[in-house]
Amino acid sequence: MIEDCANGRTIAFDDPICEYRNGIKQIGASLYCNNPVDLLVIMLGINDVRYVYNARPPFIARALQSLAEKAFTVGTPGMRVLIVTPPTLRACALEGPLSYYYDEDSVRSCEGLAPCYEAT
Repeated sequence: MIEDCANGRTIAFDDPICEYRNGIKQIGASLYCNNPVDLLVIMLGINDVRYVYNARPPFIARALQSLAEKAFTVGTPGMRVLIVTPPTLRACALEGPLSYYYDEDSVRSCEGLAPCYEAT
């Protein structure tokens, strides 16, 4: 098992503050460096619902589908992909340090992700 994670990484967004956090732009290099890969585990967090991106669940779900498709394109033939969905962001979290990154729309978007992921 090889871990290749980055705090703040998103599925498909360019972070205006931290470079190299766009998962769809990084997946090819990650798979190439760790070849061969039998099982790719994509463990999602809540970074994609940060208010700076203003992304809604259907868009995030389509971005995840694009990320998985790219992984299959550049990954090892026969590679399997397991997607682990993020925890739910609760409104009470907005009272602490997370309020710097998330707002009420983020909470609603996070709640709407699971149905959109299922539909994709």
